[in-house]
Amino acid sequence: MDNTIDRKNYDEKAFKRLLVTFLKQQPNGATQNEMVIATGLSKDWVELAVRALLNDFPARLEPNAQQELIYI
Repeated sequence: MDNTIDRKNYDEKAFKRLLVTFLKQQPNGATQNEMVIATGLSKDWVELAVRALLNDFPARLEPNAQQELIYI
């Protein structure tokens, strides 16, 4: 049994598409951790893709009760 994780190259277009699809279903926004769980991307890839999305889509950040940033 092979328990290794395949290394995945950064694919900005595909990752942005995953995040946009997820975020459109979240009327109250989402944290980066929620994006990681929903998309299956690593935290680093989510962070890079979210930064790229901010150039295309206006957003604001708000803290939730746990003081995590929510992208709205």
